[in-house]
Amino acid sequence: MFGSQPALDGKAYAGLVLYSQSKPFYREYLQTSLLRTLKKGEWICVEWWVCAADEGRVITDGLGLYFTPTAPKAVGEGMLTGIPQVSNPDLHLLSDRWSWTRLSDVFQAEGGEQFVTIGNFIAPQELHVMERNDAPAGASNWAYVYLDDVRVRSVSSPEQCSCLNHSIEATVTDPPWQVYQREHVRWDAILFDFDAHELTPEATAALDILANEMLVNRYLVIEVNGHTDFIGSESYNLQLSEKRAESVMLALREKGVDPNRLKLEWHGSQMPTGDNSTTKGREQNRRVEFELLEHAYLPVSN
Repeated sequence: MFGSQPALDGKAYAGLVLYSQSKPFYREYLQTSLLRTLKKGEWICVEWWVCAADEGRVITDGLGLYFTPTAPKAVGEGMLTGIPQVSNPDLHLLSDRWSWTRLSDVFQAEGGEQFVTIGNFIAPQELHVMERNDAPAGASNWAYVYLDDVRVRSVSSPEQCSCLNHSIEATVTDPPWQVYQREHVRWDAILFDFDAHELTPEATAALDILANEMLVNRYLVIEVNGHTDFIGSESYNLQLSEKRAESVMLALREKGVDPNRLKLEWHGSQMPTGDNSTTKGREQNRRVEFELLEHAYLPVSN
């Protein structure tokens, strides 16, 4: 149902559901007793490896290890309450389905902890959930991860723990849907008549094709860049290039494209592609160009 992954160590690993689109409060947990009771004030280093399931369409950042004096009781398909001492960093989406990701952090024991429970303790309304673009056909709407090589050990100071989570926190993208898996894919420019921002019939036909591409692939966003030739003052050309970009945006909106997926830029005559000393070159510069970006993830409503 969720695929498979070679074990990091040995011949087996564990797996659990972190989130389900159809059952937002559904959780699975792993639980075990510790070899000894933790002492008050001692530093505990926790390391574990995680890998996203091959066949899961949904990913999340919700995963923590909760150390307690007594074992939390199961609540059927519901969510356990508690604040894990060690967690996957906020906004660090557990998305890598090709290799194991190492996580680690340290905490100071309250004393008396005898059990550890692993899973997602974050309520749906506070959880970051994404749908990934690269999910295979037929993937399930579950966030499922594999776990391996979980280690809990006492250290004399926090410096003796690798604490990789701290460096991971510095690399996360906020918001996570601003991660793109395909960048700067250019679409053919559309051209404008001299000193005009109205769309020509040829431009309208080209935008029909572009709008259809946007409606088919909801992960796409477009950067619309307006340009002019060098005739006229630069302040006038900036205004004209803005009007050209806005004409394109309005046309795409009328064709059903969400304006939140359109980014407008205008550059006046500062970025020519043709030779402004020739008629043909100036025609090429009176244009709107497109750059298509493709989101790696899109948010899921909880």
